[in-house]
Amino acid sequence: MQVEIVDLSKVPGVQDSLCYGIARTNQMADKKAAEYHTDQTLHVYFHLPAGSTAEQKARTEDTLRRRYIKMAPDTKLVEKIDEVPDNVPFVMGTRGASPQTRAEVARRVDAGKLEVIMDTTCPYVSTQEAAARKLLEEGYQLVFCGLPEYHGLPRLRGLAALYDKQVHVTHRPVDVAALPFKRVTRIGVILQTTWHMSLAKDAIAELVSQFREVRVMDTSCIDSLARDRKSTRLNSSHVSES
Repeated sequence: MQVEIVDLSKVPGVQDSLCYGIARTNQMADKKAAEYHTDQTLHVYFHLPAGSTAEQKARTEDTLRRRYIKMAPDTKLVEKIDEVPDNVPFVMGTRGASPQTRAEVARRVDAGKLEVIMDTTCPYVSTQEAAARKLLEEGYQLVFCGLPEYHGLPRLRGLAALYDKQVHVTHRPVDVAALPFKRVTRIGVILQTTWHMSLAKDAIAELVSQFREVRVMDTSCIDSLARDRKSTRLNSSHVSES
């Protein structure tokens, strides 16, 4: 099997093997640093995957601190908006936030209690949310193809809650059997942004075999195939066998 690896060298913002969202955030931070500096601690809203260890959190916080060092002497990672004190500079992180969190941020900004200096939400995260919202508005049950520890699930669950619905995770084909739906249920599928369709195709095939109507919205990031290690290994095997 030959798997073609996507060349990202000409994709704006993608550099140093970083995903588009992180590369874009770095560019935004560099530009903002030219005009903004504070002596306060910068608070960055940034979800970690479920099950992250204290060591992983510390490494992430150190990475954020180095990214924003030109703007503030220290940076604090927060995963809940109530962890952010009043009257501090605030950055919405690359991974975005639920509608409920955004509403609370807007309320505090309007009350003069929070200064949002940047919203670095990845455009692919916003696209995923738009797809999920469209499916929910059209009456589909929302099924998420991806890892159950995906950092974006709290955000997507907050969105589904606006429609009195849930997000159902199908990581593998076997997970489809556990879905609490009848065959006539309309199923709307979105993908983990950091996956590629090739990783979800087996679960999607099982959904199609079990339900009469399945609508799939490919919400994976443009560089997910290139960053898929499995694809890279397959390509390497093909080269070595040629």
